[in-house]
Order: sequence, then structure tokens, then C-alpha cells
Amino acid sequence: MTTTSVQNANLTEPTTAVQPTYPPIVEFPSNNYILQHESIIREFIPAKTKMAQLANKLRTLEESSEAYKQCHALVIIEHKKCEEISA
Repeated sequence: MTTTSVQNANLTEPTTAVQPTYPPIVEFPSNNYILQHESIIREFIPAKTKMAQLANKLRTLEESSEAYKQCHALVIIEHKKCEEISA
């Protein structure tokens, strides 16, 4: 009876381990950075409020404009009806 030895090729070859990836280290802004940009931060909140107010005004104007267009279209329709009646 003959025996044959089987070698596992995977055990003799070098393997590369998968290195885990980590997110980059985040540095929080220093107090000096915050102080330098404090005036910008203070101006940002009122500017954001002003933008919201302007957006509301724009929406109101657009609604008014649409209402005007609809009203104008009705006037044209009624004017055509009057022309047809008088013709």
C-alpha cells in the first residue's frame, strides 16, 4: 500500500492581511478659530431670517401674479363674450 502526501498550496504561499480602514481624525475648531469667525456667525442668523422673509414675500408676489394672470384671462374671455353678443 502506497501513501501519497498532499501539500496544501495555500499554506506555503504568503498571504496578505486585509488592513481595516478607519475614518480620518477630525479636529474640532479651536477657540481662536471660533473667535475669529464669531462676527460672521452672528451675521449669519439674521441673514438667514431675512432670506426666509424674502422667500415668503416672493411666494406672495408669485401667488398675486398668478391671481392677476387668472383675473386678466377672465377679463379677456368676458370681453370676447361681449364682442360676440354685440356683433
